[in-house]
Amino acid sequence: MDFFLPLATKYNREGYNLVVHGNPDRLFKWRSWLRVNAGVFLIRNCQWSLDFVDEWARMGPAWPETYPRWGKTLQAALADRDTDSCTYWERIKSKRYDAVEREQGGGNELLRRRHAEREHVAYAAARNAAVRRAVPGPDGGGVSGWRRPFVTHFTGCAPCSGQRNPIYSRESCNGGMRVALDFADD
Repeated sequence: MDFFLPLATKYNREGYNLVVHGNPDRLFKWRSWLRVNAGVFLIRNCQWSLDFVDEWARMGPAWPETYPRWGKTLQAALADRDTDSCTYWERIKSKRYDAVEREQGGGNELLRRRHAEREHVAYAAARNAAVRRAVPGPDGGGVSGWRRPFVTHFTGCAPCSGQRNPIYSRESCNGGMRVALDFADD
């Protein structure tokens, strides 16, 4: 199992800054909302991406002067929007994690968490060594240090606006971010 994505061979040649998974025919021909997996996308850590995310943020509720207009535009442009899918994962996620933890705690070694979660220390060490060799400068962010190659975006809890989404508790937002950022990381 590789700890890196083969982006240099696939996307650098064409200069892609944003890669979205979806069915091209259903997205571009039929303009279907459900054919875009906006929960998982790759965005390069570059100035174009920062500008794009800045414009994208203006479509949200933090900008009341443009939010209603963008909502109408997206509903008119993209058909078959699904509002129930986002709650499905929330309903099953806690049950699945609880079941795995409960079985592990009971001494049953047949039911385990994902392989990468058990082996994350080795993957993190290999990743950090590769980054240190490939990217000059000290560890960490900033102008002189290396940066993560992708932007991590959290949908739903909206901590960046300073106005936390009330349907999510502070604990669930914080816990979800820690799980996402600490997975296979030191």
